[in-house]
Amino acid sequence: VGLSNENYLYLLLIILISVSTYFSFKYSMRGVSTQDTGMGDQMSMMTKIMTIMITITSFSLSTALSFYWITTYAFIAVQTFIFRKLTNDTSKKDNIKIEDKKGSIRTKLEAKEKLKYGTNK
Repeated sequence: VGLSNENYLYLLLIILISVSTYFSFKYSMRGVSTQDTGMGDQMSMMTKIMTIMITITSFSLSTALSFYWITTYAFIAVQTFIFRKLTNDTSKKDNIKIEDKKGSIRTKLEAKEKLKYGTNK
């Protein structure tokens, strides 16, 4: 179990657990809108505290559970990153389409106003 057998390569697993946990929490919390700066500070502090707690806890884990945590948190981080990338690209395209529709509606309304009141602006 971990460092109890003087297996110092286990420290590499602990580092990987810490890194994967940190990025998993970081990417998961990035999209949450924080209107209050105090809330953003609390979320940042919570990310750091949870990473530290999981790192300390991992000193007593078996190797199999360590690999499980690494793969789980790494998968969550990658999944969140890809999901955010895809949704941001599609939302930008949707915003452009909406602006185009607003512009065409606006020009149609202006043309209708000109016909209605007989004004040539």
